Amino acid sequence: MPTDIGIAMFGERITLGSWLRHAIDDGYVDPAFAVQIGLRGTGYSPGDFDWIRRRGARVITADQCWYR
Repeated sequence: MPTDIGIAMFGERITLGSWLRHAIDDGYVDPAFAVQIGLRGTGYSPGDFDWIRRRGARVITADQCWYR
């Protein structure tokens, strides 16, 4: 999952695709101060961005960055 908020990958809890979710869940990152910039897509559906947005993080997609 390119958003880094997956629960696990290949049976491992901490991976390149899940680290941010666990950092938020474990209290190391306050999502109110998190911004993800240039995300090109999700692993499964556009709703994959919803989890982090509902927690207060800002998600700026690659489409929003285009020509800026």
